[in-house]
Amino acid sequence: MRNYAVIDIGATWLKWGIAQLESGRVDLKKFASKRVKGADFSGIKDSVTECLDIVLGKYSIRGVGISTSGFVDLDGLVRYGVAEGYSGVDWEEILASSLPAGAKICVLNDGQAAALGVARTWVGGTPGTLIHLVVGTGVGGEIVVANQLLRGATGLAGHVGHFWGGYGSEKCSCGGTGCVETFAGGAAIERRAEALFGRSVSISSIVSDSESVAKFLFEESGEAFGASVACMV
Repeated sequence: MRNYAVIDIGATWLKWGIAQLESGRVDLKKFASKRVKGADFSGIKDSVTECLDIVLGKYSIRGVGISTSGFVDLDGLVRYGVAEGYSGVDWEEILASSLPAGAKICVLNDGQAAALGVARTWVGGTPGTLIHLVVGTGVGGEIVVANQLLRGATGLAGHVGHFWGGYGSEKCSCGGTGCVETFAGGAAIERRAEALFGRSVSISSIVSDSESVAKFLFEESGEAFGASVACMV
């Protein structure tokens, strides 16, 4: 049996486990999610190394698979992430010394990793072409063709969150302006609601209040997201 540590790095939570491969079958053992230690990259790094130390104390592993929010280039470098200082990060360089000799490290954007997982475990067989969409704190999108992830020249192919739509002048995490993510993501909706009311407003409070005048923000965000998806199709 071949064991691989798997770690999903989000803005707030870190999910982790062991993927065990045997005779073409993959079994996943999940461990309790951990809240990321702090709001900057040092907290993310500490959380990842802590989980990996626990795994290495229990299993002999052949590699590590990391999915992370943010932009991951074709070389596996995190060019920019969701936390302060989380840019230009090379996880292979950070973790290699703590791993067994020959262990591999694979890093993908979290949406891309999810798209590939969906395509390769599709009920009834693998679809030839798959568009995978993610709407949460941010907005993402991925394309799988013939069971292969289509990443493009820079690694951002299909990422609808960074499609330019002329949506305001707010600077995006990618460095651009007018990106769909700055208008349609969950964090963007909360920022726009805060500007409307002059106070902090959560997504859940807007959804639960049937009389909230901020509901039009969802309609506008939905239209922006829909237009981006239409461009992909």
